Amino acid sequence: MTYIPRRTALAAALCATGVALLAGHAAHANDDVKFKGGGFGTLGAARTNLDDTQFRNGLTQYSGADKTVDLGVDSRLGLQGSVIYKSDFALTAQLLGMRRQDEDFNLDVEWLYAQYTGVPGLDLKAGRVALAAFLVSDSRYVGYATPWLRVPPLVYSMLPYSTVDGIQVGYRHSIGPAVASVQVSHGRSRAEISALGEFPPNSGSGLFAESRLDTRSPKVTNINLMLEWGDWTARIGQVKSDVEMTIDIPAPPFGGPLSGLPGPVFKDTFTGFGLQYDNGQVVAIAEHVKRKTKPQQSFDATAWYVGGGYHFGSVLPYVIISKFTGDSPGAESTTKGAAVGVRYDFASNLALKAEFARYDANNSLIFTDAVSPSVMGKKAKVISVALDFVF
Repeated sequence: MTYIPRRTALAAALCATGVALLAGHAAHANDDVKFKGGGFGTLGAARTNLDDTQFRNGLTQYSGADKTVDLGVDSRLGLQGSVIYKSDFALTAQLLGMRRQDEDFNLDVEWLYAQYTGVPGLDLKAGRVALAAFLVSDSRYVGYATPWLRVPPLVYSMLPYSTVDGIQVGYRHSIGPAVASVQVSHGRSRAEISALGEFPPNSGSGLFAESRLDTRSPKVTNINLMLEWGDWTARIGQVKSDVEMTIDIPAPPFGGPLSGLPGPVFKDTFTGFGLQYDNGQVVAIAEHVKRKTKPQQSFDATAWYVGGGYHFGSVLPYVIISKFTGDSPGAESTTKGAAVGVRYDFASNLALKAEFARYDANNSLIFTDAVSPSVMGKKAKVISVALDFVF
């Protein structure tokens, strides 16, 4: 996604990272300036039992895994650097490379913001910041920070945006043994997504074609409330946005490629609830999200998941169940998912994971050809392994 021109944003992020590196060397001469940097990544592989559709992590991936082992569904690499001045001001840039659209490795600017924290409890940011739409938002692409192999895709793929270009205001305050926080973001977002649909739409022709949609939200407002109390974390939040779409059909069943077609225009309200318990041995996380669109209700949907695991030393076996329900009138649908996996932390910065998951293959959010008659009614079995690391 980018509202900052791609070359400009990438150059800005590289410059910010370079300045941060120089600042780190200069810190010996000026103790007011400090540098903080690091990175994270995942090397993943996945395959399924189906050849007539591909499993993907979300709509922004145009391809995925089938009976052939695929390395792009979960693999990614992130680099992050910050220049900090007098502990109050900071400039942060994060570059993230992963599968996006039809590129197996697309490098883009995930974060690029200025930050002020000079008032106790207050956190002000301006630039490209994380969109807090889920319980796991800041670290959703950091596999090492997630107990599971991947965040549950039936839930997290419902919103293709992960960032917002604008301003973000956060405030944290202790209330006895608990810590309450509120965060408000406002700006704009953009994502390029892909889905298979009937051609022409709703024609009953029985013909299908891939549509690529340039999805723009020139006005996005997000409010996120969180309460942390001992081993418990509770979260409620909402994202309200105006959505505009432009459609390209690169290979229709007949005729030449079509581009720049006007798509749906609607108001989107995305509401989420989350609850987490983690005492260092037992981990349990649940989230519930709901989308309402106006004036049409063609994208209304509800999804949830519950996941839990138990640490046996450095080994964490886990189970996740999830469900997606399409609530659009006349197009109701249900997709169920279940996964069992294991995580092994064999070093302080390395985790090896393996997972077996089963999904109904009728959901376009996580399958490329979900509406094709050859796929309807089938179950997809997804086997995945991943090595997560931080540095």
